[in-house]
Amino acid sequence: RFPSGMPSLIDWLHDEGFKFGLYTSAGNETCSNGGRDGLHVPGSEGYFTEDVQTFASWGVDYIKLDWCGNVKNIAYGFEHGKRYHK
Repeated sequence: RFPSGMPSLIDWLHDEGFKFGLYTSAGNETCSNGGRDGLHVPGSEGYFTEDVQTFASWGVDYIKLDWCGNVKNIAYGFEHGKRYHK
C-alpha cells in the first residue's frame, strides 16, 4: 500500500507538520479488517516489544491500542497492553 515504505510516508507527514498514529490490538487480531472481507489482521500479542521498536524506528507519534481478538478478559488485556506504556 505504501511503495516507499512507512518511514517515508511518516517523514513526509512530519515535514508537512502532521503527527502520525497507527492502530493495533493487544490481542491476536485487530477489531477491524479495514473493509476487506475474510481478512484477519493480526494484533500485537506476543510481539509487543518488536512492534513498539518498529513503530518507534518509523517515527510513529501515537498508537491506538484496542483490546480485540482473544483478549476478552480486561485484566489479561491490561497486563499485556501496558507494555506499550514505557
